[in-house]
Amino acid sequence: MPSHTGGKDQDKTIEYLNKAYDERERDLTELNINKTWDFVRDDPRFKELVKRVGIPE
Repeated sequence: MPSHTGGKDQDKTIEYLNKAYDERERDLTELNINKTWDFVRDDPRFKELVKRVGIPE
């Protein structure tokens, strides 16, 4: 999964990650360890996505 930080635009990044989820992208299992997503990690939408992916907190 290529990173799409959109200049670190949180809205575009969350949109991208949700699309990746809908497409069953396997790399989403690395959301909690991939530093690419550090800038959006505190966003409640990101936290919800992590839950939907099934990654334990």
